[in-house]
Amino acid sequence: MAYKHAWLFLLVTVSFTMGFMSSPSYARSNPLASALQPDLGGLVPNFAVVSPQLWRGGVPKHGGVGELKRAGVKTIVNLMQDGQAVENERAETRELGMNFIHIPLNHFKMTKKEQTDKFLAAVRDPENQPVFVHCNQGQDRAGTMVAIYRITEEGWTASRAYDEMLSFGFHPFFVGLTSSVYAAASDLGRPENPPSPTHIYTDLKTRFKRALSSI
Repeated sequence: MAYKHAWLFLLVTVSFTMGFMSSPSYARSNPLASALQPDLGGLVPNFAVVSPQLWRGGVPKHGGVGELKRAGVKTIVNLMQDGQAVENERAETRELGMNFIHIPLNHFKMTKKEQTDKFLAAVRDPENQPVFVHCNQGQDRAGTMVAIYRITEEGWTASRAYDEMLSFGFHPFFVGLTSSVYAAASDLGRPENPPSPTHIYTDLKTRFKRALSSI
């Protein structure tokens, strides 16, 4: 099993090194990245390979951290607020010989420079790679950090990174997180106009209708 995971990780790495990642939906559509799904998908919600250095998802279910370890992950970055779940994961990763980094983010606030700097430094360090970053559902806080990574490390525009956030289930009413993404591009001298309030209203309206239809 360990050899299987090692070969899967090698295939994903070679694929990205060759540059087959021109589409924002790459992480979802690439068959090599998808090859990991049978082993991780059930234990790591919303899982995807962002790059050879960075993987993403929701909070691992029971046994999920061990599967990530066997797949080659060396470091887990947890973006959730302080609590017992965080401490349990910290203990488990250390027991497995993995690195654990806790960067608690608030849904309703912009990320701080020291938080994004800490995250990017972790991902850039070869000793940490590959890094798995997660929040609770792998949608909002993880999506924000991945978007900032895309902008700063891969040269993506903020709008392209934001579109990818939406594809993973990001909720636009978390305007602080959205602002963090567009601020990252602006800080690099690439300012863009953020989504309009109409976009946020339309999304809320759609979600409300969907909720009513499910009652």
